[in-house]
Amino acid sequence: MIRNRVDVELATRCFLFLLRIYETQFSNDKTILRTLEMINSNLKYALEEIKEVLNYNYYSMELLERIYKNKSEDDLMKF
Repeated sequence: MIRNRVDVELATRCFLFLLRIYETQFSNDKTILRTLEMINSNLKYALEEIKEVLNYNYYSMELLERIYKNKSEDDLMKF
């Protein structure tokens, strides 16, 4: 799911839940540690992509809000 960017937030929550529950078992197995490191790096990349999209949407909404306010002020000036 993480590699395919499907439900990244849900996958992250599940990943963190499993890490909390099985922390000691995971830390004792080197194979699982390598897998967890790979998952961690994929998660970082996927979450960065989501963050970029959200920032883009946020700034787009701010721009639209400013345009709307300026238009409303111009309309008020006409009266």
